Amino acid sequence: MEQEAIPGSVRIPLAELTQRQAEVPAGLMIIRCAGGWRSSVAASALRDLGHADVTGDTMAGGMIEWHAEGLPVIASLAQQD
Repeated sequence: MEQEAIPGSVRIPLAELTQRQAEVPAGLMIIRCAGGWRSSVAASALRDLGHADVTGDTMAGGMIEWHAEGLPVIASLAQQD
């Protein structure tokens, strides 16, 4: 699961979010992580950085729940890790 991403997503680890904020697309976004906690922290950080249309993990359980629901995933790209 660590090397997977949601199709069409931008994968930025929480620890790199501030330094890589220029890679964050404009507009409405949903933040996901493996279990849900980091996505909440990332959503808050992005709002503090001026990204108004951000919501934290809206599916309780994050990527774990994404998998349980059988939703699509792709292998993440090395440059996004």
